Amino acid sequence: MMNWIFIEIANIFNFLVQIFQTEIFQLGNQSFSIKNITEIILSIIIVIFLSRTIKKWMSEWILVNLGVKKGTREAIATIIN
Repeated sequence: MMNWIFIEIANIFNFLVQIFQTEIFQLGNQSFSIKNITEIILSIIIVIFLSRTIKKWMSEWILVNLGVKKGTREAIATIIN
């Protein structure tokens, strides 16, 4: 019974892997799948999050400790990011 459950879980997992790796469309010589699109979207989200975090860290911590005025801090943080 337990062996059957593991086999079914493996079959479901293999099915999902095939779906995520199936080519959806092709652009030039590059083919795209759900996996590729998901990776691109996650990468964009991570870059946006890191950029905002660095900007906030600079304007609220580093530049404050250096004694820079608020407007100047925001301008510097925006330019750097």
